[in-house]
Amino acid sequence: MYYKQIFIPIEIQHYILSKISTTDDYKNARFVCKDWYNQLKIMKLFKNTKLLKYITFSSKEILVFNSSNQIVEKTIFKCYGESIYYKYHNNKCIKKILHFPLKSIETTYYNNIPYENHIYNIENNTLKTVHLPFPFAFPHPVQRNLCSIS
Repeated sequence: MYYKQIFIPIEIQHYILSKISTTDDYKNARFVCKDWYNQLKIMKLFKNTKLLKYITFSSKEILVFNSSNQIVEKTIFKCYGESIYYKYHNNKCIKKILHFPLKSIETTYYNNIPYENHIYNIENNTLKTVHLPFPFAFPHPVQRNLCSIS
């Protein structure tokens, strides 16, 4: 069966793509042709026809932004299956997960200070929780409060 190619002017294509307001329509539009896929490189996620967040992909990282252009999540890929996942709230890191081929370490933050590690070992299926001391709660012995006169 022979299909005739139809060429749509670029202005009309831009107008059509600007009217997409659901995630499923956005995904399906990326399958239409190579030009549309390249124009829709940044993946947009919608909820009730409003832009919720968008995702950018590269060979080294995946970035997720909210509708006000603040970073929400970041995944960095390293060699040999290693990756680092960051979760942000109000531009502050609240969670960091290190993925190694057989181990995963999740760090939870409080006011940009790490306070807890969850270490999961896939080989023996164990989960270990380590509470990290706050640096201001246990000062270094040399940095204790000393009299500056003596």
